[in-house]
Amino acid sequence: MLLKNRTVFMLLAIAQAILLAVSIVHAEIDAYAEGQRALREQNWQKAAEQFANARKQDGIAVDATYYWQAYALYKLGRDRQAERVIGRLQREFPASGWLDDAAALRLENDTGSGDALNDHLLDDELRLYALNSLVDSHPERALPLLHRLMQTTDSDEVRREALFVIGMSDSAEAQAFLLSAARDGSDPALQREAIEVLAVGGSDDAVKVLSELYREIPVGEIRESVIDALTVADAVDELAAIAAVEQNAELQSMVVEALGVTGASEVLMALYPKAASNAVKSGILEALGIADHVDGLVGILKQERDQELRAAAIEGIAISGADVAGDLLRQLYRSDASVEEKEAIIEAMMIQDDGDSLTELLKREPDPDIQNKIVEALGVVGASAVLGDLYAEAGNDDVKNSILEALAIADDIEGLARILQQEQNPKLREAAIESIAIIGSGEARELLRGMYRPSAPGEEKEAIIEAMVIQDDAEGLISLLRRESDRELKRKIIQALSVIDTEEAQEYLFRAMESGVMENGAMEDTQ
Repeated sequence: MLLKNRTVFMLLAIAQAILLAVSIVHAEIDAYAEGQRALREQNWQKAAEQFANARKQDGIAVDATYYWQAYALYKLGRDRQAERVIGRLQREFPASGWLDDAAALRLENDTGSGDALNDHLLDDELRLYALNSLVDSHPERALPLLHRLMQTTDSDEVRREALFVIGMSDSAEAQAFLLSAARDGSDPALQREAIEVLAVGGSDDAVKVLSELYREIPVGEIRESVIDALTVADAVDELAAIAAVEQNAELQSMVVEALGVTGASEVLMALYPKAASNAVKSGILEALGIADHVDGLVGILKQERDQELRAAAIEGIAISGADVAGDLLRQLYRSDASVEEKEAIIEAMMIQDDGDSLTELLKREPDPDIQNKIVEALGVVGASAVLGDLYAEAGNDDVKNSILEALAIADDIEGLARILQQEQNPKLREAAIESIAIIGSGEARELLRGMYRPSAPGEEKEAIIEAMVIQDDAEGLISLLRRESDRELKRKIIQALSVIDTEEAQEYLFRAMESGVMENGAMEDTQ
């Protein structure tokens, strides 16, 4: 019976201990929650006490309790005590994410002594962080500090970001400061940055100031900055007004391009007949392409007779990337186009990466010179499968040579290797070998080394040697030299090694000269 009573007593004691522990944990957890509740109720004294108690518990972010205790103490007017709490936060948690917030808290509660602002722990970036949190709530105090920071900082990045902070503020004081900085030409770098920030805001007042500024300042970088800013602000009317009166060719081109970016196709169409030079008209045609105004470009093509401008309009159609662009270009090509216009259409199809259309043109084109240009374009767009088929069908060696060059442009080693397996014409084989060399990859090197067989014709061996020179393949040439028995070909390989400016080639030649012995035979005169 006694044993039974002792057991019951022990179980009750354990249960009480568990309950006590649970109550302590809840009390500790509740301390942080109570502190937050006290903040919401603006009971600053209770909040400060609860956050101090919360630091004693496990599993709570102690650095957060320091911040919120300091916050409550500032609200109580106990600034020195709050400073000491923040000091402990800085010492005990130097990597805490609450440090920046604490710095902002100190700055916000600075009484004018400057101690917080001049603290050695507050570098320029931290000052900027703090002021960013204050500029909307207290612009009359934060703006002078931001201005001072911009004047005293050694960091261009801090200065730009400080100006951006001002620009993003909704306060009237901040906007007035930014507008003033944009007009102030005493510091051109700051002025350009202010113009950029105005553009991001894009307010009516900002656009108005930018337009006035453009008229007030002389030709130069600031005007270019204003054009860029008006483009960002999508200020079509202001850009159109500048385009109508601007006489400087470079600035006029910038405005025209800006109108294209903003999609002001109607303005561009109205400007085209009034443009004073082909250079400006070409810029307008390109801008119409940027604005995707294909109908306008087609309308100009129906009336324009100047070949240079027609080519620019064709390029504009290609730039637009419109779904109908490919059909339009093919129709233009078939409509009795001049040689110059055909070349412009071929280039336009290259811009569009339109291998199918280029293939269609090639099949219909009788002029060998234009055929070669189309083949080159197919190489640029990487239409290697098409080129391989065309090679088999081509009856003209000139066209085949162009296809081999195009396959090199397309980096198609496999296609060139397939041609070499079947091609018997020595000249075309040499051209194919040169094309492989131009590709210059490791795969190309291995292919060339494997092609150098004892049974290969001497001309082909020489072509491979020249190809290895193009690739600076000293190792491959040394390998050939060790296998080659023909004295004349050995001479050519040595001459090729002399041309290659690599450490490997030079070291091999030095060893050969110093020993007086060449591979597979006595030293020979290579001159």
